[in-house]
Amino acid sequence: VGLAVDDWHQSSIWREIKKTNNNFTSIYSRDPKDYDSSLSSRGITRNINIRVAFKHSAGEAVAYWPIPVFALGPPDPYKTGYRAAGLISSGRNKATLGVTQFLWQDDESTTHAQGMIERLFQFFDDNPQVPQALITSRDGDVTRDVYRKPGTPGLQSVQVVPTVYESMTGLLVTRSDRVDRYIRRYATHEREDNQNKDTDLGKLWAFYWQQAPKFRKAYEEAERTKGAEDPLAPGTMSTAYWQSQLPTLWQTISNRGPGEFEPSPWLPIRWAQHQVKEFDAAPVLGYLHRPIKVSMQDENGKRLKPALQAKALQAGWLEALDTLPEGHKPVRVFYDTTDNQEAEIALTLALHGLNTDGHGIELGNVDEGYNIGRRLGNTGVSSALVEINLATIASYLDGGTSAVVYAGQDGSLTVQMIRPPSEARKEKNRQNRGADPFKFGSPSGGAPKP
Repeated sequence: VGLAVDDWHQSSIWREIKKTNNNFTSIYSRDPKDYDSSLSSRGITRNINIRVAFKHSAGEAVAYWPIPVFALGPPDPYKTGYRAAGLISSGRNKATLGVTQFLWQDDESTTHAQGMIERLFQFFDDNPQVPQALITSRDGDVTRDVYRKPGTPGLQSVQVVPTVYESMTGLLVTRSDRVDRYIRRYATHEREDNQNKDTDLGKLWAFYWQQAPKFRKAYEEAERTKGAEDPLAPGTMSTAYWQSQLPTLWQTISNRGPGEFEPSPWLPIRWAQHQVKEFDAAPVLGYLHRPIKVSMQDENGKRLKPALQAKALQAGWLEALDTLPEGHKPVRVFYDTTDNQEAEIALTLALHGLNTDGHGIELGNVDEGYNIGRRLGNTGVSSALVEINLATIASYLDGGTSAVVYAGQDGSLTVQMIRPPSEARKEKNRQNRGADPFKFGSPSGGAPKP
């Protein structure tokens, strides 16, 4: 889990929310005098936040295995050509992830992350061998500056409260069952050396970097054919291009190792034992349940009235509860009313109607309802992932399942549950990543137990 909003990072954001302890007060100042006027300083904040988001999410990905990435960025209304996928190479470089290889799986310049999160789940359904994927986002006033209307002035060096805070997220989603089924039993005992071209791992490493410039050339030529004057490749090879080149790699590998391993597009070679050990050592921070989308329109496409919105949301909430193991229910909910006050009304009515025994969630309770639009501010397209990452942190550190509710471009609402790991799993995390695994590797983070 990687999370950075303005000058607060990771679990510090949750700590500050609890310290402020107010439904209507942001942890960030509303006084322009409290903000640096320097545009270069704001740019540094953006860069640091990208580093933090990637270091704490992609930094836990298995090395030397090209991982698919879903990237989100703000809208590009004037077709500047800056793709959201540019975040992938930017994040890799800023977080100095030298042995992590990335694939551009999907990207979107948009206002809402709902569709991308749905596609992430569909991706795992459609590709049963994939053990890991990364979803990441960036937004903010500085981030948006390159997307402005051509010929208009950019951001100025003045003291101002950000309209959209520099909000960067990363979420590494893994499937340990797939490692057990498709990877573990076939792993080699080769030592870690990506420069040794006598090994399949060394061959894959070299082949990946040989393809990167070829992809860039192919991408830019294809864009010129479509009419682009000065196309800019996003800096990370697409999954489709990489997999189209794999037959050439397969002609060179030995595929030596235990069992009958059959190379495939997502597992082009066997993992080595050191990669399996790396996967096993990474902390399990929570369980992300399937998103439940709730339409706020009738069959004619008209907006539902508030009472019917609440009824629809109640049904969606109950369906989301069914994704949890028996006996589990959320103790808190994260949502965002930025540009969507209607959602708070519907959610309040829905939860109030479900709270028949007095033990349900009340949005007005400072310890149960977390409106990040008020508790933080406008986080742009990162909003849904800010909610999910905060919910993961809250459930891990304070216990209990968390719910998140986030909107889509069509006004629909998604309900999703995040469940914390068991105490036994937390103890294993403690041994490998310290008491607060969200801060592991950061300057103020604790080291694991000796």
